[in-house]
Amino acid sequence: MAVITIAEYKAAHIIVDTPLDGTFSDNDIQAAINGATAWFESQLYQPVQQTAHDDVYNVNQSDWCSVDTSWCLNIYPPYFPVTTIDAIYWRLSPTDNWSNQFQSTDWSLSSDLRVVKIPFANPFYPSDGGPFQQARVVYTSGYSDLAMPADVKQSVITLTAAYLKRGYVGETGSGTPISILSPYDQKMVSDTIDKYKRRF
Repeated sequence: MAVITIAEYKAAHIIVDTPLDGTFSDNDIQAAINGATAWFESQLYQPVQQTAHDDVYNVNQSDWCSVDTSWCLNIYPPYFPVTTIDAIYWRLSPTDNWSNQFQSTDWSLSSDLRVVKIPFANPFYPSDGGPFQQARVVYTSGYSDLAMPADVKQSVITLTAAYLKRGYVGETGSGTPISILSPYDQKMVSDTIDKYKRRF
């Protein structure tokens, strides 16, 4: 699914030296939008659009999931922003199933929607952990079409223009369109990528 629509692209008359109307067919524009979206998301190492995840974390075995000195369980889902959480489970043994579930009142999300915090009602201790003490988070990351950030849309519009200008129509995902942008647009797109890039 593309980040912008054909209509949004055609309405963006601020793109310099790029014909928006009459030069390219809608099929051409859609192919360029798809290519720009694919390239943009490849630089983020995560989808910017809403995507469902079901991730398991070993407690106190990595930075992704650990209990701090105040006994708060902190889980850092690798994909962000976390927009909805369907369930959070835990288990202490590999023979356990995932029947133990935290209640929605047990956890909170950080203001940047990147960290799940379970401050009190968790069975783990700061010094505990291991491959069989695990937490599992079923969640959705990314943005809906209506909530897509303006800087993401503008970046994809600018990249789409680059695809069309360079003749990448129909070659979805090919090339590096940012290389032919003006220095100003390169910085704008690069800053946006850095803002939403997945951290490993």
